[in-house]
Amino acid sequence: MSAPTISSLVGSWLFVRASVARSSDTMIYHFDSQGGNYWELDWPDSARDLTFIRYSFAGTALTLHYKSGSTRNFPLLQECDGTVRITSYENKLWWMRRLRHPLPYSIAFIGDDGLLKRSLTAGFE
Repeated sequence: MSAPTISSLVGSWLFVRASVARSSDTMIYHFDSQGGNYWELDWPDSARDLTFIRYSFAGTALTLHYKSGSTRNFPLLQECDGTVRITSYENKLWWMRRLRHPLPYSIAFIGDDGLLKRSLTAGFE
């Protein structure tokens, strides 16, 4: 197990397991190279959507910067199986796995260039 770096975090990640029930089995985090984090998930009674929040990374902690001005730190750890483990502020554990390609239901993806691409009906722009 090792600490991830900011460059290793840039990309699209699927949440694959959690120590608690989670809101969606299809939740994806997209980390762009400019400090933007997009949460992609299915909301109850609405279409799949992206929610944006700023992020930064220092040491082994991911910091989310909320619009209210508050921040939260989430310690990260790279597991031996390639997943990254996130510890929430409530000490709940979440594991995510890097996506190499967009999933069929994805509406966005971040590839090697570190930029978010939105899905179009004919593919990704």
